[in-house]
Amino acid sequence: MKTLFNTLLVLFLCFAPKIFAQQKHEILLEQGNQFNAEGDYGKALKKYDEAIKINPQFAFAYHQRSQIYYKFNDNKKAIADCVKALQLDPKIFEAYFNLAIARFYDKDYDRAIIDFSTALALNPKDKEAFFWRGMAYLKMNDKKSACKDWKKARVLGYLSATDLIDQHCENEAGAQGRD
Repeated sequence: MKTLFNTLLVLFLCFAPKIFAQQKHEILLEQGNQFNAEGDYGKALKKYDEAIKINPQFAFAYHQRSQIYYKFNDNKKAIADCVKALQLDPKIFEAYFNLAIARFYDKDYDRAIIDFSTALALNPKDKEAFFWRGMAYLKMNDKKSACKDWKKARVLGYLSATDLIDQHCENEAGAQGRD
């Protein structure tokens, strides 16, 4: 019995720090999310930094930190954090979406379209991704693709797309009818 107890004690002492460290970085992420929701981006950034320092493989912390960099208009850091998050976990839809938005504002429309498309492959009913990919297509002078995406966004409930459809797509419908 004493041997079993000693074995369990040794196992606990070996693995307890890892268990508690894992919990700590998740707590820091939650705290950062709370500060982010309250608009205290500086404190949110510090919490995300701490979470990443404790666990450099914590993909979602990089994703969350990218949102703060985006809010600080630092697209380069936002892009770098999204890329890191996706290297660690390539299935984070939100990281592809944020990466695409940051690239859009960096005027890298080709890559933004690719990232929006990847996001939509993961979440094919995301109305915002369709809307923003349509915006990128418009910047690339591809009105036909832009209109197609905006119409999909509107069908999915993104009513803000209606004004863009009215403004840019009427001629597209007429041109399609003549083809």
